[in-house]
Parts: sequence; structure tokens; C-alpha cells
Amino acid sequence: MPSRRAPAPKPAPIAAAPKAKPVHPGRDFAKEVGIIVLGVLIALAGQQTVEWFHWRREVAQTREALDREVAVNLGAINRRLEEAPCMDRRLDELKDYFVRHTAGRAGAPSVPVGQPQFQRTHSNVWEVALAGDVMSHFSLEERLHYATLYDGFEWIRTRQTDESVEWIRLAELDDYDSLEKEDWSELRAARARAKALADNVDFSAPSLLESGRSWHNKAIAPGVAPSAGAKALCKALT
Repeated sequence: MPSRRAPAPKPAPIAAAPKAKPVHPGRDFAKEVGIIVLGVLIALAGQQTVEWFHWRREVAQTREALDREVAVNLGAINRRLEEAPCMDRRLDELKDYFVRHTAGRAGAPSVPVGQPQFQRTHSNVWEVALAGDVMSHFSLEERLHYATLYDGFEWIRTRQTDESVEWIRLAELDDYDSLEKEDWSELRAARARAKALADNVDFSAPSLLESGRSWHNKAIAPGVAPSAGAKALCKALT
């Protein structure tokens, strides 16, 4: 009787291939670009934050230095106004003196003519600030305020330089015995110029001083102590 063969094993079922995920190249690209852009924005924000703190510090330091210089300049102007009464009186005395001298009724003055103090104003900090970029980070109101003040300081400095020339000329009166006939007309002209300059400063300086005081809370810096020439200026001429 023929033997039975064992049934052949059934072949294993073939596994179905996994379904491929749909490809979205545009979405992946956008995601990568978004990550890059976000990184750039974070870096820029960090850089801007560092710059903001840098300029905040620079502005604070510059403002403090400007305020110190302004205080010194206001002190110089205040000192000039304190001298104004003595200067004006001396110039009036000299006017009368030259009239009497022309009439032959005046000899050598009994005291020196004297010299105003002329404490000068400064603009070193202002010039350094303008040379850089720091002033562009101040508010417009502050920039205009400082510019107006320093214009006034420059005006005062120019007037005082001119005044100094005339007062040096008037000091030649202290060498009375060496004066020649032609010197007297020069002395009278110097007195007239000094008087015109003094009137200009006396008129403009108070408003400049008040403008500075109204903006700055700090007290103005004290002026230097009166010199010997400034003290002589306040003594009667004859």
C-alpha cells in the first residue's frame, strides 16, 4: 500500500510593505526656516538689549559730566554778575575822571583801577559729547536745552575776552607818570568800549543764569575767591 507523503508546508504569507508616509517638502522647509529666523531674532534681540544698556550707561555718564560743567559755568556767570556793580561804578568813575583830567583838574588816581575776575566758562564735555554719537540718544528736549545753554556760555566767553582787553588797557592808568598825551584818548576809548560790553553782559547774563537754574536742580558751583585786582575794583577811585 503506497505510503502517504506529508503535506507540503504552506508558504508563509508575504508581509505587506509598510505604507510610505506622505512627503511634505514645503512644510519641512518652512519649519527649518522658522527655526533659523527665530534664532536670528533672539540673537538680534540680545544684541539690542546689550546696546540699550550700553547707551543708557553712556547717556547717564555724559549727562552727569555735562551737569557738572554747566554748574561750573553758571558759577562763573554768577561771579560775573556779583562783580557787575563794582565794574559799573568804576567805569562811571573813570568817565568822570577823564572829564576832570581833560579840564586839568585830576591827578593820579589814589588806588589801582583794578581788574574784573573774568572766570571763564568751559565747553570741553559738550564738545566731546558732540564729537561722538551719545547726544543722539538724548531726548530732543535735552539736546535743545544743552545747545541753548552752551550757545550762551560761548557768547559770555567771547564778551569777557573782549572786556579783558579793554580792562588791561585801562590798567595802564596805574602807571600815570608814564602816560603820553596820545595815551589818554586811547584810555577814553577803552572805557567806552568796556562800558558797552558790560551793559550787554549785564543785560543778557541774568536770563542765562536763570535758564540754567530752572533746569538743573543741583546748586551752581561756587566761583573762585576774589583776586587782588577784583578787590581793588570795588574801592573808590579817588
